[in-house]
Amino acid sequence: MFIIPCKATKTARFIYDLVKSIRQFHDEEKIVIIDSDSSDKSYFELANQYKNVAIEDIANKNWMVGAYWTGYKKYKDEDDFFYFMHDSCLVKGNLSYMRRNPITIMMWFYRHANESFDKFGPKINAETSYKYINNGLGCFGPMMFCQKTILESMIAKGADKILPSNKAETGWCEGCFGFFIEQEGFNPSQISLYGDMLGGEVQSKIGGAPHTTDWMYPIQKRFGAYSDPERL
Repeated sequence: MFIIPCKATKTARFIYDLVKSIRQFHDEEKIVIIDSDSSDKSYFELANQYKNVAIEDIANKNWMVGAYWTGYKKYKDEDDFFYFMHDSCLVKGNLSYMRRNPITIMMWFYRHANESFDKFGPKINAETSYKYINNGLGCFGPMMFCQKTILESMIAKGADKILPSNKAETGWCEGCFGFFIEQEGFNPSQISLYGDMLGGEVQSKIGGAPHTTDWMYPIQKRFGAYSDPERL
């Protein structure tokens, strides 16, 4: 199942391309779109244009992480594997092979390089059974593709209580999900599609703005999606 947050505007209509790309390689798999208070909801027509597309009109205020958990909790009994990705992605190949692995992420980064990731530390220590650690690796996005057992373990430990309320806090969540994954027993650097997002090899491919990401396969992240101020 695909679970996708969406905040569409008159100029930011990435969701059309993403749904179309998913259906090229997954013609039956359920797509759940969690609306994040879009100013343009005309994209709701996708539920009629494509089969097995559900749109949750809930005015989600907690960005992608809130959308992931909302979608998962409502539809968790319908599948045992979940693809969590931004609406500014494109699917360029069949992703079914990922089901064989407990969890895959897009890219990682060194978490200790940015002290802002520590700001959720007290909340995590108080409200979850995870222990915040200020070094290690982060999870870009956070975008992950994982088996239900991993998500159930995260919820049991309280990961779903850590929700961003603004753009800066989504970055803190990238750091948080890195150590959630680590404490679930996985090394983010060993389960990623593309490697260190801030490392030389990946950075040389992405380049400066406007970033080049057409080399990404089987999932492409289109950067610059939040240049539209309504998306912030």
